[in-house]
Amino acid sequence: MLFKKIITYSRYFSDYLIHGDIVSILASVKYILFKKSANKNRTIKTSGGKFYCRKGTNDFQFANYYYEWGVKKYMLKNSHKYDVFIDGGSCIGEYSILMAQKKIHCIAFEPVPETYNVLRKNVLLNKLENEIDTYCLGLGKTNSRLPFMFNTVN
Repeated sequence: MLFKKIITYSRYFSDYLIHGDIVSILASVKYILFKKSANKNRTIKTSGGKFYCRKGTNDFQFANYYYEWGVKKYMLKNSHKYDVFIDGGSCIGEYSILMAQKKIHCIAFEPVPETYNVLRKNVLLNKLENEIDTYCLGLGKTNSRLPFMFNTVN
């Protein structure tokens, strides 16, 4: 288990380092040690694209190309099979951006308004507004308005 974590963090570190993002390296260490996140809003570049990252969140982690690498590796390996990618609970858009860069049309749903605004910014930062349709909605069985509880950092 420890070895897997070392491999994961090494991948994160290498992606930040390749793009000269020392701030995200420091933010990662700060989060691991103190469970506190970044102090400022900023835009970072990763191997997956450009991402707006909010202060007080782990957006910088989600934006890292190697975040949830097993899922992304599967998506990339099978991307030739997709015509449309539906991203339910798209967060900051890392999966939709990955697929849109492969010229796959994406439909991204994000129910949290603040996070949806970041998703929209990231779509625009990557010039993918013609490839990704975004909706500030959750997906469910019934049409209703419900409270949404979540951890604002992670």
